[in-house]
Amino acid sequence: MSYQQTLQAISNDPHIWSQDDRAAVFQACIDAIADHGELHISHVRSRLTRDVAPHRIGANVNAFARRAHLVVIGHRPNGDRTSGNRNKYAPVWAARETTQ
Repeated sequence: MSYQQTLQAISNDPHIWSQDDRAAVFQACIDAIADHGELHISHVRSRLTRDVAPHRIGANVNAFARRAHLVVIGHRPNGDRTSGNRNKYAPVWAARETTQ
């Protein structure tokens, strides 16, 4: 396989890109929680350092919330004035409070 064929095979493999997307979204989630004390998809989008397929952002934010055992504390509109889904409400997650 030539170098060019190898590059083409890598660029056509969705698993490679989805792993990079997941890592970028998870890091943005961590940064958002550190800055705001809560997680909302708009906080994540503003912190992404690379292009991520839009359908993967929501899927990975939900996966992160489940893995981190976050709980929904409310809902807020999705985005700014230019967002097509600006009036659609999205969940806001926070760390589960532990009672002892």
